[in-house]
Amino acid sequence: MKKQILPKFDKKKGLEIGLYTIGDHLFQAGLSHLSVKDRIDQILDLGKMADQAGLAIFQVGESHQEDFVSSAHLILLAAIASQTGRIKLASGATTISTGDPVQVFEQAATIDLLSRERMELVCGRSARVGNFKTQDYDLDQYEELFEEKFDRLLAINTQAFPSQVDKKEGGQSLVWPRPDRPEGGLPIWQANSGSLQSALQAARRGVPLHLMQVSGQVDYYQDLFQAYQEEAKAYGYGYLPIATASFMMVKAQRDQAISKYLPRIKEGMARVRTAYLDQLDGKDVASVDHVLNIGSPASVVEKILNQYEHFHHDRYVAQVDFAGVSLDDIKETIDYLGEKIIPEVQKYTKK
Repeated sequence: MKKQILPKFDKKKGLEIGLYTIGDHLFQAGLSHLSVKDRIDQILDLGKMADQAGLAIFQVGESHQEDFVSSAHLILLAAIASQTGRIKLASGATTISTGDPVQVFEQAATIDLLSRERMELVCGRSARVGNFKTQDYDLDQYEELFEEKFDRLLAINTQAFPSQVDKKEGGQSLVWPRPDRPEGGLPIWQANSGSLQSALQAARRGVPLHLMQVSGQVDYYQDLFQAYQEEAKAYGYGYLPIATASFMMVKAQRDQAISKYLPRIKEGMARVRTAYLDQLDGKDVASVDHVLNIGSPASVVEKILNQYEHFHHDRYVAQVDFAGVSLDDIKETIDYLGEKIIPEVQKYTKK
């Protein structure tokens, strides 16, 4: 397999900070009062607000089951690409295990052309397994499907004529269109939910690692990132980029943010069956060593900088819209990010 295409970062600007959404629509649980159409409109507005506020990237996740509106996440990203002019775009994450690598690449490459080279892919196994059921995939092949299809996507990404060619007919399998970049492909990340084994696999492939929806203490993730970089070095790669993602809400007072968002997070996560956070309390989240960035502007800056000291990561993306958070709360968090948090974080992380 050829060397993979890595995302580029402007170290003079410091840690990249952006937003992501998993496109949840917890209407039946009573956590959202938006129609499906209005929730989709909200996601498009969220991408535009992130662009206007000067954030670095906006990501949309893929889910194929009840309580989500983002099954066609690449279409949502294409719509956002047409309505923005600067912000980077990415999936977060694409469920490559049940997808067609050729179609995923062609659609992402088209978004890259529409957006003038702003598109990236983050690909994973899927924390939710709705698409396995709707497409009749065997869950016993959960790992096998990911390995096969992700490697196929990486091969397509680095060569217009992938190695898997129909030898009997003597033809070539052309995948088109290609991004209009010198490399001819896209930055592609491997999504991870905290699994050391998956992180080591990413290192062996030479692809950047994106930890999705982290929750817990910084020490665990610090050890995982260290093992990932050591494995990458052992396989002949230099430093590989790292990104993290977690919940965020910012209010004038830390306790106000925690009391408003934490109950929603716990109830919403139980509903979508991604993770159960029943034991998590406000005292945990208030700790500077907890990775959920919920609090006042000053406390969130302290948390992000603490994570940077432990992780040495390149990008952080925040989920600010989970479980029916109001538009006013979303706007308030984005305003704090653009006006107070990002400038302060960049002051200490730029090189």
